[in-house]
Amino acid sequence: MRSLLLMTIAPLAIACGPSRVGLEPQDVSRVEVRPASGQGLFCPGDAFQIELIARTRDGGACSSTDRKLGCKGKSDAVIEPSTVVVQAWPAEPVPNQNFTFTPNPDPLATAGTGLMLRGWIESNGKKSVEGKNTLKPVYACQAEHILSFHEDLGFGAHGGPGPTVHVYITSFSTPFYANAALIRMDAPELGLTRYAISPSADKPVHVVAKGQDGARGFPGSSGYAGARGYNSSATCGQGGAGMPGGPGGPGGPGGDGGAGGVVHIHFDAAGGEALAARVKVSTPGGHEGPGGFGGSGGPGGAGGSGGPSGKNCFGSNGPSGPSGTSGVPGPPGMPGHPGPPPTFDSGARASLFPKELSIIQQIEATPAPR
Repeated sequence: MRSLLLMTIAPLAIACGPSRVGLEPQDVSRVEVRPASGQGLFCPGDAFQIELIARTRDGGACSSTDRKLGCKGKSDAVIEPSTVVVQAWPAEPVPNQNFTFTPNPDPLATAGTGLMLRGWIESNGKKSVEGKNTLKPVYACQAEHILSFHEDLGFGAHGGPGPTVHVYITSFSTPFYANAALIRMDAPELGLTRYAISPSADKPVHVVAKGQDGARGFPGSSGYAGARGYNSSATCGQGGAGMPGGPGGPGGPGGDGGAGGVVHIHFDAAGGEALAARVKVSTPGGHEGPGGFGGSGGPGGAGGSGGPSGKNCFGSNGPSGPSGTSGVPGPPGMPGHPGPPPTFDSGARASLFPKELSIIQQIEATPAPR
């Protein structure tokens, strides 16, 4: 019985998670804030969790997220979450996820400043010393931009062609990257403008103008229900067996993928043709639509009723008929053809980036962080 009790309690103890330890703000000598990954980096639009580490006056350390660090003599413990305050800007907190924030997805919003963090311990109306940190932007999460139409299509419909995309490129320096390139993607048919930053020549941005995917084919029709078995009229007789259900109908063919889009590249003449290499372009056709599902087989017919009971016997119902076979799926459509090669032309930065010129100049005038 004792062994069984221990086995029952152990999983519950594991599920409870780490202990939560309260800290008095006045006992905190220093606060550090950083991504829980331990790296002082972030990518625009990519959510991450912030870790706060409180260094105490007795030489100890406690973390808001790392239970292995322990806290105040406890080996599996974190700081009481309700006393931890962390902030990140420009960023938005992720609902229902402790200390998790999504940085502004616009890379221009943080190209000159990075992402700023701040945190402290607060309890009983008292506040500890603050910790501050500035994170360096990286752009791996924005290295590829797939632009395509995604609206729902009817069964078996063919995908439309990919969008026409104008890509504008200029070189510029940021406090974090001396040889960066700013890229703007305009896709009027999609109603969007998107920015990306290539931090160095060996990290180009991939722009994909993809054809729309074909739609799935029509589903096959369901099979008809089997006929009911005959009713027995004989005393104690068995009713007739139900008839098999009908087969399901075949699925319809999937729609064809649409042709790839069209990309026009406009690069800053001051950077020369080498600047165009900061963007890689693909114009794949849309994927073929899958064939429609085969129809379900019809249900078997119910067995007929048994005959009237006799003096020492009872009539029995007949067995139900088997269900019909499912229909075969439809054939897939054809993949879309790639779009044409991109076109290239050049112009002055002021003509390519008239709306962004002031913020570009502001970023370039910002000194590098110490």
